[in-house]
Amino acid sequence: MTLRAGIIGAGGRAQVHLSVLSGLSDLKIVGIADVDRSRAERAVAQFGGRPYTRGDELMDAEKPDVVFLIVPYFLHKEVAWPAIERKIPFFIEKPLSNNLADAVAIAEAVERAGLLTSVGYQWRYRASVDQAREILGNEPIGMIVSDYIHGWPNTEWSKQGRLSGGQILAQMTHLLDLARYFAGDVESVYAQCTVKTRLALAETGNWDNWSVTVRFKNGTLGNFWSTYSLFPKGARFDVVADEKLIGITGKAMTLTRRDGEQEFPDLSRPEIRMHQSFVAAIRNNDPSCLRSTVADALWSGLLSYAAVESARTGQPVSPEALLAQERRAEVRGLA
Repeated sequence: MTLRAGIIGAGGRAQVHLSVLSGLSDLKIVGIADVDRSRAERAVAQFGGRPYTRGDELMDAEKPDVVFLIVPYFLHKEVAWPAIERKIPFFIEKPLSNNLADAVAIAEAVERAGLLTSVGYQWRYRASVDQAREILGNEPIGMIVSDYIHGWPNTEWSKQGRLSGGQILAQMTHLLDLARYFAGDVESVYAQCTVKTRLALAETGNWDNWSVTVRFKNGTLGNFWSTYSLFPKGARFDVVADEKLIGITGKAMTLTRRDGEQEFPDLSRPEIRMHQSFVAAIRNNDPSCLRSTVADALWSGLLSYAAVESARTGQPVSPEALLAQERRAEVRGLA
């Protein structure tokens, strides 16, 4: 069975996903929607389907088996709701939202609808991550240290702290999610942020540097920092175990032991593995091959929301307590 796919969003990030999806033999793109119709038309000319300006119109006209929601994440609730109402399985980019209230609303609605979902935390699908987890086995992890180095935000909306939530949500969320994938649930988050070098960001409610300390429930420690002060360099993720230091980047994994260092190149395309897994999950009605779903991604996003709250209050924040607080507020709002 070939799945009929609708694509919501035809911007820069969508082009990456479209190039992958158009190459899957068991999926056919039947429609692409974008608020800029000319952009949708250009995407259709390259990848197939029919152009639309609204996602709900695409869903009603084409009756897709699956939709891929690839728009700025402050719009996620708006574009996810039509798919949830029509009970269409969907892929959505990370994070779930720029705010906790919308993220919780999306997750709860997906649970009620019983939908299969996939979220774009593609670092989990890297071959180097599989290799690192195989090396570690059940061995305890002492500490995770990670950084994300970048220059100015790439888009106008991502410069706006109110819309993007800053680098802690836009980029560092990948590494916080990966830390959960390795070390499990988080007990507390303590964070500080500042604007010292990119002073224009302060005018938009954004920050240029973050420092985040995490304690996992199993006792593992995490130390994360990110910056807009430098230049696009990418990310590094280090795992400290007994007599082992494992380093993961977008290009390779390194394993350092007492007797030396080995490097293992990573030529995998995590976006391909991620979308292949989602298509297989839908075809077989089996979510077991999915490494990130909406339900799980909510907890990864919570680490960023907790970091923002910690930086605001100057106190450590429990992600579980923050989620419970949001759900109480939601209940009060319905009363």
